Order: sequence, then C-alpha cells, then structure tokens
Amino acid sequence: MNAIVLNATTIFTDLPPVIDAAMLQMKEIGLGKFASTDHGIVQTNDVCFISNYSFTEPSRELQDNCADQFIRHANRGVILSNAAVFADHMQSRNNNEIIDLLKANGVTAHEEKASHILCPSDQYHGNSILRWKKR
Repeated sequence: MNAIVLNATTIFTDLPPVIDAAMLQMKEIGLGKFASTDHGIVQTNDVCFISNYSFTEPSRELQDNCADQFIRHANRGVILSNAAVFADHMQSRNNNEIIDLLKANGVTAHEEKASHILCPSDQYHGNSILRWKKR
C-alpha cells in the first residue's frame, strides 16, 4: 500500500525469513523497487510507519535499536501500537514509555486513542496510534 498509494519505499525489518518472503513477494507483484532492506536510506524527509509487530512487541533492546536506526532520522512518523496488550507479556514498553523513548531520540510524539484507522477491536483492546512530526 505504501508503494501504490504513496509511491514510497518500505524498509523491511524483521526476522530474516520474513524479510526474504516479503522481498520476494514485492518483486513478484512488480513492486520490488519500492522495497528495501537498506536501513541507511532513511532520510530526514521520509515518513516512517512502524507496525506493532516490528516495534511494540519486541524487547526493549530491539525497540532501542529501531529508535536509533529509524525514528530519530524521520521528520514524521506513526507507530501502530498494541503495547496496551503486549507490554507486560513481552516485557517491553507501554505507550508512555515508548513516548519517553522517542523523546530521548529527539522526537516529540503523542498518542491517539480514537484514530480513524483504528477498528473497534483495536479500541476495545487499547491499541492506539503514536504519531510524531518534527516540523
């Protein structure tokens, strides 16, 4: 959807077999040029969209790495967060702690609990959107 709607490149970060499968699928459907594993292409004018699977569910150490590699370089971004459900179970950060992590990386973020992209199930489980914009 990033490629089709936004003409944007998606940087894949996940377990190696998942990345390999995603890259293959993007190539097979003709969108390979919109997919990358090169974390170095994050630039200050990029939008950074991070799913719950790659940020709110991993360990604090992996969250720190993601913040360092991606978040601090992007002028604006969004994290789809299910930390309300998984933070205790995964021993990772809750939404307030994630916002503090972003602030430590030079990014001021806020939480949106009633975003239009959250479905009723998201709202029931306490999922939210964490959004930042440097400008």
